[in-house]
Amino acid sequence: MQPICTVGLVSYKRPLFLAECIRSMYRNPGIPFELLLHSNDLNNEGSYALEKIFKQVKTKYFVVVEEDELWFQDNWLKNLVEAFEQKPDITEEGLNMGYKNEWGILASNTLGDTVNPPAMPEQYIGLIRFVKGNYTYWTNIRAGGGVMIFKTDVLRKLNPFGKDSSLNGGLYPIIRGYEKAKYPQGRVENIYIYHAFSPYWNSLYPKVFEEKQKGQTIEEAKLFFNVDYTNKFPMQMLKHGKFDEYAQTIYTSNRK
Repeated sequence: MQPICTVGLVSYKRPLFLAECIRSMYRNPGIPFELLLHSNDLNNEGSYALEKIFKQVKTKYFVVVEEDELWFQDNWLKNLVEAFEQKPDITEEGLNMGYKNEWGILASNTLGDTVNPPAMPEQYIGLIRFVKGNYTYWTNIRAGGGVMIFKTDVLRKLNPFGKDSSLNGGLYPIIRGYEKAKYPQGRVENIYIYHAFSPYWNSLYPKVFEEKQKGQTIEEAKLFFNVDYTNKFPMQMLKHGKFDEYAQTIYTSNRK
């Protein structure tokens, strides 16, 4: 069976994260996929390197995964494709304004715990939450914070790659490009991953964190993020190869 999805993954000097990410990604995606991995270890381009990956994509869908996404729910890719292929049901008013009745970018949800607090729906002003088929969607928000899926031909047509001096990361120009083209974006509430993007997790690689945060130290980050630095258990689980067991516990408790 030929894959319909290509996963693009950019890595930068976080081998524990990368190994855990790839292991979990392949555990049970539900459908086959092609993986394109780009290392920034020698010349760090950050997520701007996605453009180099995308030039090689020949499948119907392009899926962006980040190396600090350490645990993936069973059938994560199959479910994400199914959710993406459903229409977002744009209103007649929205259609008259030029919005397309198809998803431009759709992201998974993220698991959270005391170390890595999750995004909450009430944080989003104007959030629209609706159920369609097997999936619950949040829309009227920017996609992000999880695995993100794009339709390859649309992304190629828009070509929204580039650098943005006011924002750190190659995904932001892409998101803004889709906004300008009036493609809906959203997140799927019931497709989960664990995204270890907090300063706690990046303290495993403080020099990498400081470079990505433009010089901000871990100590400085503690003042701005709600992170429990006294809880060493998740870090131990990662280092000892037991992160799947840890994340399954979080997933089970979040689903209750």
